[in-house]
Amino acid sequence: MTAPGTRALAKQNKQLRYFTGIACLHGHVSERLTINGTCVECSRISDQSPESRAKAKLWLAASNLRVREIKPAAAKRHAESRRVKARALYASSPERREAQQQWVDANRENVRKTKLAWYYRNADREKAKKRAKHAASPELREAKRLYRLAHRDEFREYYREWAKNNRDAIRAHLRNNKAMRKAAPGKHTAADIRRIYAEQCGLCTYCGVEVGDRFHVDHDIPLARGGSNGPENLCIACRPCNTSKQALTGAEFRLRIGGLSETDCQRDLRTGPAPC
Repeated sequence: MTAPGTRALAKQNKQLRYFTGIACLHGHVSERLTINGTCVECSRISDQSPESRAKAKLWLAASNLRVREIKPAAAKRHAESRRVKARALYASSPERREAQQQWVDANRENVRKTKLAWYYRNADREKAKKRAKHAASPELREAKRLYRLAHRDEFREYYREWAKNNRDAIRAHLRNNKAMRKAAPGKHTAADIRRIYAEQCGLCTYCGVEVGDRFHVDHDIPLARGGSNGPENLCIACRPCNTSKQALTGAEFRLRIGGLSETDCQRDLRTGPAPC
């Protein structure tokens, strides 16, 4: 217990508590809180009551909500300064670098998956950043050109092997380029085509024949008639149906081959592709 004093003296000395030696209204001879002059013993007893606990729980919930609202903005403001500090700490500590490298070596597959997931979440931003960096540096462009010239055979072999193992991705890329030249909205990926194929059970959406690996990706509403190149406007069709369909919509072509009545056709034109 400290020597008797006053609240004003405690404030002046920046103390959290002070002791007067005088009993409070409830008879406690105890220290008092400088912030409000409350007896510490009275405050402890009050904090143990159900009403105080419920009030503290509500206050904590409201405080956490405010923190969740403020924290993202604060993190964004201080992101660069934290990165600078982390780089400086990393550069000044060989032990930290060694420990981190050992952890990366032991968890290489998890690290690869994490980096890949982050890249796909931020793909547009990262691509724009690389393009800007490439455009602003003639030296970098020249260095890349010389490197490719020096390793032409390795690059050719790598892309040949990649193309052999990623034919679906190449076809999706070509379809997206064609749609972009026609100023059609939307784009799709090879994963979208695999999902649509599975949903149709590998059957042509028009005649129901099993297409196997030799199928066409058709636009239910043709690009020439304002259709989208997104997955919501795509379906799997056999070669004869797709070439016969030409510039008809899926509903119009089904009506022609007898797959829909005229009423079904009008409903299909309003709601989009018929279920496959």
